[in-house]
Amino acid sequence: MSTHAATHPEVPLQAPAPADQPFPEPIAPDRPMPSRKIIRGWLIPLGQRSTPRALALFAFDYILFAATLAGVVLASHWAAKLGLGVLAGLIIARLFIIGHDACHQSLTPRRGLNKWLGRLTFLPSLTPYSLWEVGHNVVHHATPT
Repeated sequence: MSTHAATHPEVPLQAPAPADQPFPEPIAPDRPMPSRKIIRGWLIPLGQRSTPRALALFAFDYILFAATLAGVVLASHWAAKLGLGVLAGLIIARLFIIGHDACHQSLTPRRGLNKWLGRLTFLPSLTPYSLWEVGHNVVHHATPT
């Protein structure tokens, strides 16, 4: 028996999960964590470009953002306004991450859609997409998109 099989009997040696079971079973708290290679295999399907997932993330985050802004405006207590304002900031960060992935062309397989999603998701953070594309991709990564 290999060392891996002895320490991780519930985790198979092959990393990717079958298509009909996208996520592995939870690991019991008393078991050691599986290797990075196995965990990376679990995450690979989540990193693939997908137009429906991108549009769902975009719509979900913008709905959350709009609802949070409405809450800030409509809330009467200062503590509610403060809490909702902090939540709005976190949602802006989520939108920025979506824009960042779109700028890297890793959100959807369609370049034009990535550009539009990037532009729209950068709006709440007041980040210009074209400057981010040049400044981040070309200068920081030294590879044009």
